[in-house]
Amino acid sequence: ATIEVRAHCDPHDYCGPFGTCIAPQQCRCEGSHQGVRCNLQMPDETSVFMCDGNAVVVGEPLVCRFFPRRDGDACNATTVFLKVDLNASLSAVANITGSPLIKPDGVPKQRSTESSAFDFEVTFHQPGVFLKPFVLEILGSEEPSVLCPSIE
Repeated sequence: ATIEVRAHCDPHDYCGPFGTCIAPQQCRCEGSHQGVRCNLQMPDETSVFMCDGNAVVVGEPLVCRFFPRRDGDACNATTVFLKVDLNASLSAVANITGSPLIKPDGVPKQRSTESSAFDFEVTFHQPGVFLKPFVLEILGSEEPSVLCPSIE
């Protein structure tokens, strides 16, 4: 006789299409998926930044968004391991605010946010042309990586 023992997660699709229930409310994630419910992925260099305007006025905030992607496909990500910052060459001419992805040194940790898009604002204090103004830092890995996703 054979006995099959299975774990039970509630609801039955608790672990989503990329996870297997291994104990009550515990999932084992497949591939690059992660998170309690295997619904998150770590973004890569195919991620993009999009900003609301083509013309920017000095001193006025420009609303931008970070869209995490993995292998070119949109994905959900968590702010726990991600940080968006200005390219080091812009630190004296702009500031960036308004997002859980913005993590200035010395600021207490913020609550984790999961999403497929993250808004932030950047204000430039002088005119100019700025190539690759934003960097995405992936935190918490053995070798933290800094990516410069494209702006679309």
